[in-house]
Amino acid sequence: MKHPILWSLALVALFAGPAMAKTRAEAERDINATYKVTQGSLSAEQRAKLQAAELAWIKFKDADVEFHRAWHGAAAAEARYLDMTREREVYLALAHNFTARLHQETETFTSDRPYAAADKALNNAYGKLVTKLDATSRKKLLAAQLAWIAFRDAEAGFWKSWPREVMGKNSPHAVCMSTVTELRTMEFEKLNR
Repeated sequence: MKHPILWSLALVALFAGPAMAKTRAEAERDINATYKVTQGSLSAEQRAKLQAAELAWIKFKDADVEFHRAWHGAAAAEARYLDMTREREVYLALAHNFTARLHQETETFTSDRPYAAADKALNNAYGKLVTKLDATSRKKLLAAQLAWIAFRDAEAGFWKSWPREVMGKNSPHAVCMSTVTELRTMEFEKLNR
């Protein structure tokens, strides 16, 4: 496997079906605990960038949940909230585990798919989804997508703080851009079914 982080995140997306039987309070407690552990394993620069990424993710989550509420109602919005929170919690745990592995060994990671191809696939899936929506849902999706773009950029800023030699021939920024874009594409592909 060329890219263990991408593979791990793909597993998160694969298992992100119906939300687990968890309340919002439990989901928030769990993600906050994981965030604190992850923060503790990072350098000061990485902590600041992760904080910016986390704030952008919260805005994206809120906008995406509102899109799901407009398109499929309150139950779908609640399920999306729990799914997104669980996915982010796993992602934060992966960042923590990645940091721990860096201190134990030297690995080289390369991107399985260039960002341009990932972006093209995302745009295709987004375009297909937009054709299925009413005007209100399209506006909510646009707001969610703009929030996602801000999150993607902040998240890439966090990963850019990783040493380049650790990430192989691709920059951490490029690996993150591809990975986060592929995950968003997978979400749109689920909605397009």
